[in-house]
Formats: sequence, structure tokens, C-alpha cells
Amino acid sequence: MKNSINIFIILTAILFAVPAHAASCSDIANDLADDLKAEVLSAKATGDGCKVKLKLPASNGKQSRIVTRTINN
Repeated sequence: MKNSINIFIILTAILFAVPAHAASCSDIANDLADDLKAEVLSAKATGDGCKVKLKLPASNGKQSRIVTRTINN
């Protein structure tokens, strides 16, 4: 019984830890998009940071383009 409770506590801690990291990656992506006046296409947490794919708007006669940035925490 005691082992079951310990496993439950560990799994619960892992479950709640993952969304917090994903939320911070999403915040990083949105901040970067705001700075560049871009649209966030994806944001994925990596081992030590966040990988963000953005669509930059067209400007100065150039077409819009997609860039990928890696931001380390």
C-alpha cells in the first residue's frame, strides 16, 4: 500500500511538471512573435529551452517567410 502511494505521488508530480514547462515555452514563443510582429506556427520544449517556428510577415516587397529559432532557458 505504501509503495502504491509513493508511485502515485511521483506520477502526479511528473504529470503536473510537464504542462508548466510547455506553458513557459508558449510564453517565450508569443513574446518573440510580438517582438518580430510574427505569427507563431509552433512551439516545442526541448531539453534546455524552446524551439519556435514563426511566420514573418511580408515587408519591403519580400514575401512572408518561415523561420525556426531555438531559445535556451
